[in-house]
Amino acid sequence: MQLTILLFITLALFSTKDAFSQEDENRYTTLNKEYISKHTFHFNIQKNKFYGEGAKLLEYKISLAQFLILGEYHGSSQISKFTKTLIPVLKENTFDVAVFEIGPNSAKKIRDITKDSENLTKDLYNFYTKNYFKKVDDIVIPFLDNKEDALFLEDLAKNNFKIWGCDQEYYTAVLFLGDEIVSQVNYRPDFEKIQETWYKAKQDIITLYIKDQNKKIKIFEEIKSNKNFNKFSNFFTEKDTVAFQILNDLTISWDIYTNYRRSHKDRVMLIREYFLKQYSTNEVRKPNSKYFIKIGGLHAGKKAISLGNYDIGALTEELALLNGTKSINIHFKPAYSDNNTEYMKYLHLFTQFGQKDQWTIIDLNSISKDIQNGKISLIGIKQYRDIKEEIDNYDLLIIPPNDYNPSPNYGTMQ
Repeated sequence: MQLTILLFITLALFSTKDAFSQEDENRYTTLNKEYISKHTFHFNIQKNKFYGEGAKLLEYKISLAQFLILGEYHGSSQISKFTKTLIPVLKENTFDVAVFEIGPNSAKKIRDITKDSENLTKDLYNFYTKNYFKKVDDIVIPFLDNKEDALFLEDLAKNNFKIWGCDQEYYTAVLFLGDEIVSQVNYRPDFEKIQETWYKAKQDIITLYIKDQNKKIKIFEEIKSNKNFNKFSNFFTEKDTVAFQILNDLTISWDIYTNYRRSHKDRVMLIREYFLKQYSTNEVRKPNSKYFIKIGGLHAGKKAISLGNYDIGALTEELALLNGTKSINIHFKPAYSDNNTEYMKYLHLFTQFGQKDQWTIIDLNSISKDIQNGKISLIGIKQYRDIKEEIDNYDLLIIPPNDYNPSPNYGTMQ
């Protein structure tokens, strides 16, 4: 009798355990390929227009946004092509500011070149070629130096977009910014001395850049202590507003480069400061403007994804909350590059949907809402941290078709 009771209790316990296990399994669905496929769409680009179900989702999200952030991976022909196709959609939705990952003085130079240009590809080619020194082997303004970039810059100019820079001045920017300073002071009686001194300083700086290529010297400490550069800088005071501002911006940028990873926080603070300063001024002149920002993916996240810092993507999210508007943050990830699938292993749960011949767009925002509502879970998935960061930081993930290196828009003869 006692044995019978014991067996009954044991069976009841196992049955109860099975029931609870079944209940736990039914409580949530783990994020998987089948689920993601329901939030994945495709589109094509033809004759500078988006086509397909994915295009409808993209254009709908843009229509909601005051801030549109493209978090790119650099050196992509496809993203430049996408950007050019995007501009008419932005214009239709009353966007009129374009912000790039370049310094404010570099942005001014791009504005000057694009203004009234009849052949922007050629004009940008001439600028980049003039300032490319083969032994230095670098350009002076990044991310806009390819032929594909010239095409979308041309469309931005035609549609009267304001072009801003929100980052530090580039590693080699002094090579053209010194020329810019000299061009601003040709009215001064000591102009010839300034010009001659800058020529000597520039030759010294080029020599230092070449040396840095081989020995990795403390390049910016060397420039700041260079006799000819100091002599050149001493021609200017705070009264020389343009020159003084450029020199000050260069010093800030050089300090960030010198401190490298330790200064990422300083760089993020600078990006936020530069954007917020221009944004605040612009909002006084034209309230409720709309802003398109093209920047590296790390900077575009809504949370502290940028090496633990709240970057420009977090700033636009904060501003949108204050304004009662939306910041739509888009992330680009490659699946195919030169027909190589090496990149597909990163965020594979998403990038496996990439196609060689068409664009893929995944609605991360709807996935995030399902997670918040308990309909789906990330528990137990591979690459948990990466997948969670992706969903938490971006509204859309876009996977370009087979990507390839862009075409440089400069000569390399010097």
